[in-house]
Amino acid sequence: MNVLRRWLRRSGHAQNPRAQGGLQLAWAASRAGHHEDALRLAQPFLEAACRQLRREAYQLCVASSRQLARWPLVLACGQRLFELSPSAETALLLAEASARTGLAAHGRAWMMRFDELNRDERAAPPAVAYLRYLAALEDAGLAAESRPYLEWLRELYRHVGSADEARLGSHGLPPLTVFLQLSRRLLAPQLASAELAAWHRALRDDLDDAGRRILDDCLRRDAPAASTH
Repeated sequence: MNVLRRWLRRSGHAQNPRAQGGLQLAWAASRAGHHEDALRLAQPFLEAACRQLRREAYQLCVASSRQLARWPLVLACGQRLFELSPSAETALLLAEASARTGLAAHGRAWMMRFDELNRDERAAPPAVAYLRYLAALEDAGLAAESRPYLEWLRELYRHVGSADEARLGSHGLPPLTVFLQLSRRLLAPQLASAELAAWHRALRDDLDDAGRRILDDCLRRDAPAASTH
């Protein structure tokens, strides 16, 4: 698990569905980490006459298949869940699953849907949602899709203007070092070394002294690579 994923988990921003009644045995299996059993126990309820029961069964299947990293199944069950009960969180899950199954255009569309729904629902800070989606893009090798989300996050770091982790966390942002590591990994295949340095240097004037030191250290570490590019 890399630094971004550890931060998402520690800060409580990793997706963590909970039981909402019904399907007690299946939910108990899921909570115990027996996700194959949870899927098997939920399956008979996927076509239940009761809409609420169907919704809960699909919710459980999405949660368990996500834990098993069965992204095509997350996508299939998530789409049915969204039809039954549209939500920003399900749209975000569908964006992540789309990315991890190589469906970049679908991922972008679901992220747009997330943004639309989240304006009213406030299900997750946009920064956290974008970081989750960027993690999915990185896992899928879809770095070329990452730049708009990284640039939105860069502007938020500029707006906060501080390296203080408590202030960043209040906006759903990880420490500056985590963002710089992530953006370097994703943008390095897309930009020449000088362009990559300039992309990061755009942050500098808006950061406090601590933030500038962190950024300057990052740029210095990259300097040898830039000189040989």
